[in-house]
Amino acid sequence: METIEANLIEHFQSLGIKVGMNVVVHSRLIALGRFRDAAARIYRTLRQFIGNEATLVVPTYTFNTSVDIPYDPLTIPSTNVGVFSEYVRQLPGAVRSLSPIHNHTAVGPLAGLMREASPTISLGPGSDFEILRNHGFYLLLLGCRFNKGCTYLHHMEAMLEVPYRRWIELDRVLVHPDTQQKRLLKVRYFARGDEPLTTNFDAVEAPLRQRGVLNSDNLPFGTSYLVSLPELDLCARQILAQDPYGLVKGSDSR
Repeated sequence: METIEANLIEHFQSLGIKVGMNVVVHSRLIALGRFRDAAARIYRTLRQFIGNEATLVVPTYTFNTSVDIPYDPLTIPSTNVGVFSEYVRQLPGAVRSLSPIHNHTAVGPLAGLMREASPTISLGPGSDFEILRNHGFYLLLLGCRFNKGCTYLHHMEAMLEVPYRRWIELDRVLVHPDTQQKRLLKVRYFARGDEPLTTNFDAVEAPLRQRGVLNSDNLPFGTSYLVSLPELDLCARQILAQDPYGLVKGSDSR
């Protein structure tokens, strides 16, 4: 076995990943260093590690869609989520959800879950995020911290309707993958307001460690984290119940 694959297996073992574990993977591959065919080799090793009975999900968000640029789940590339997500998106049998903004792509026995969420919901109740949480998926932040990779916490901001964001509707066009017919949608999105605040999602790390539900392991140029979405959900609810500004920082957040 090549060194990269052997190192990855040791990394996954240290994180507590197990056979049959369903995972949502947000990634920053540069944290592992540079090597040939990185996305393919990481996918093959992780798939071998969790087994074919597990389902792997990646974010394939599309922030550049509009009425003039339809969202076609079969063809449109993802935006700003990295090469690993793009690799998984194009795998045979991959299933992509229908929301034109925060969509995900899944490979495995539970891939059909990606079609259960409403295409008109980006974050909050009824979204991809809620479905993944309800089915007990784990979040694997491969080489990235919560601030950079934990979009799930934006979902929690929507679930608890934090005061520095507001609901808006965005016009989008969906090309349905089964019929290729176009459909105009009004997508519900929880947008940031005008307050001078910055994300502070790293705030969840300490309470998750205190509860003993967060695993981490270092890489050459970063750190990976593993936590179940139900545990992350509970932690975020507790933080925001104590302080609605608990996941941001700035002059008006305290």
